[in-house]
Amino acid sequence: MSVLLRSLFGLALVLLALPGRAEAPAPMLEPSAMASALAEKVLVPGYAALQRDVDALAKATDGFCGGSGTSLDEVRSAWRHAALSLRRISALSFGPALESRILRRIDYWPTRPSLVEQGIERLAADPGDTARIGLPARGLPAIEYLLFVSDPPLAPAAKSRCAYLTWLGRDVAEQLSPLPEALRHWAESMRDSEFDGERALLDESLNVLIGSTEAFREKYVEKLRTRGIDASDGGRSGSTLPHLNAYFEGLATALQGTEGVPGLIGFLRGRGHLSLADALGDQITQVRSALGSLPDPLDSRQGRESLDALGKTLAGLQRMLTEDAADALQVAVGFGEGDGD
Repeated sequence: MSVLLRSLFGLALVLLALPGRAEAPAPMLEPSAMASALAEKVLVPGYAALQRDVDALAKATDGFCGGSGTSLDEVRSAWRHAALSLRRISALSFGPALESRILRRIDYWPTRPSLVEQGIERLAADPGDTARIGLPARGLPAIEYLLFVSDPPLAPAAKSRCAYLTWLGRDVAEQLSPLPEALRHWAESMRDSEFDGERALLDESLNVLIGSTEAFREKYVEKLRTRGIDASDGGRSGSTLPHLNAYFEGLATALQGTEGVPGLIGFLRGRGHLSLADALGDQITQVRSALGSLPDPLDSRQGRESLDALGKTLAGLQRMLTEDAADALQVAVGFGEGDGD
């Protein structure tokens, strides 16, 4: 046997002896490379799409309430598009999205119908007095209430309700408008050769992912399981299932990565934590499988059992991030803010 053949044979034996899951370490990345890729590939286009959808919603509310021929069904469809765009990125509260507290300003839920009704009266009495209309009566959840379940039903003839709906649409669009550009600048700042905030950025990034996982488990899933569809995100419009899937897919993008975005798993591989990266990938697969098993309707015994199973897989993912990933990366785990209660 030639030297070359013996070498190839030996290499084959080594490869066969390796565990089936073994993968080579990824290139070592700085936290700024992980975060800037996420910002450029996911957050900037995501917020730009949300801005377009919110602008379309504001235009639709104007058309409906102004009597220009826009139907209520068209406004509802515009709301669904905007709300789903928001869910795709609402787990990714990084950089300017975190600093601006944008989710609390446009996505505070559950909305408070009694406060929405008070807001309608306040705006009717003094159209310039909007500063005292609180967050629980604003944003896309308040618009959902008006479009789908308000009593009396929404109609152009209901002047005060229509005026409030129109103001809400414009308010959400205005609150969002600085975000796409701010996120672009944030991504650019991390490519600066003098960027020196790597440790703080890593701490913040992992804590955001932990907080989003916890919020998904406790606020989106557990509240739905224990209180029913009326207390769920998108429950009034029948959007709960697509919202759950959209939220987790956004979170999974930051965890798992996608084309051009290494994600936390790629970052862990670059630091040599291969087994942890594999385990994290497995846990994400389990969560995705549990999500895929949710029945429609959710308000049933089978639905509650499936939600309980989903909650348990999310608890496992949260523990993995809070304990294993935080320990491996030497990150101190803190507490984030929710966008409602």
